[in-house]
Amino acid sequence: MKTKGPLVALALTAIVFSGAPVAYATEVSATGSADVEIHTPKGIRGIFKGFREDVREDRKEMHDEFQDDREDNRRDHQSDRAEFRADLKVKLDTASSSDARKNIRKEAKDERKEMHDEDKREDREMRNDHKEQRKEFKNEVMGFFKNHLGLMSGRIDAAIEHSNKLVARVASRIEKASTTGASTTESVRLLADARVDIAAAVTADTALDALIATGATSTPEYITKVRSSVKSIMDSLKEAKVSLKAAIRILGGHKDN
Repeated sequence: MKTKGPLVALALTAIVFSGAPVAYATEVSATGSADVEIHTPKGIRGIFKGFREDVREDRKEMHDEFQDDREDNRRDHQSDRAEFRADLKVKLDTASSSDARKNIRKEAKDERKEMHDEDKREDREMRNDHKEQRKEFKNEVMGFFKNHLGLMSGRIDAAIEHSNKLVARVASRIEKASTTGASTTESVRLLADARVDIAAAVTADTALDALIATGATSTPEYITKVRSSVKSIMDSLKEAKVSLKAAIRILGGHKDN
């Protein structure tokens, strides 16, 4: 059974997302220390790993079942033909005349054609049934895939929201530091850079949500677009991480002083 194409593309799509990191920002502690980590949550990794394994196992099970059905059908045909030949031999051996044998052969020819046509019909029905099963399987996989595209989008939304909360905390730290007379020029600049990067991530995330809303497909073009959107979001959040870490480091130094 050949199941390459859409199903393989779906599996490849899952691989695209399984390696996509999601940014999570840790909260600023009471002592002023904080960190921002970029990592791939185990939940997303596990979901798409399970997705690929399920597709692979279900596809193999469908393939094996189809091959077993074809083999059973082949054996049935062989048994019917063997029985037909044995019965024909008996009839010919016991025929009373050459004319009788001639009529037996003519009837056998017609019966053999009917058997051949029946075999072809059964094989055609079996292939059509298998085609319908593959179509249903593809639809089920697409439904599963769309649901988890939404889950991935939700995780990204949560990462952006968490990053915005960290920005607000750092802004509060800057405001407090300024009241002590400490220089906050560099921290303010870094915070502004982080806000720009997070805004870029939000824009890319909006584009990703719109892309998902149009309907997930298994085409290479769709996969490329989604992968590009995810990469844009991740790159922006990573840049925000660099700026926030630097700002926190500076603010922590003021705290120590």
